[in-house]
Amino acid sequence: MSDDSLLSLLSARLPDSRFVAVEPNASTFEDVSRRGARFLDAVLSGATSQNVGLASASIADVKLEGMRINGVLVSDLFRAYSQLNPT
Repeated sequence: MSDDSLLSLLSARLPDSRFVAVEPNASTFEDVSRRGARFLDAVLSGATSQNVGLASASIADVKLEGMRINGVLVSDLFRAYSQLNPT
């Protein structure tokens, strides 16, 4: 399999899998469950998420420049939150 081979999985179950140094750039993940998944040192710049459930998700130590949720800049949301809740 060459480095530019196409990988296509349909209805695959991959419990406890580990992907290291994988670059699925411009890939589409549709009807995918990532429950309990961990992303470490991952780059999601330019990624689009739509109709995504993030209940009980935890996000830490991230770069948020230009990130939008429902069209609103996340940096603006944090700035507004900080003004309402000064430490």
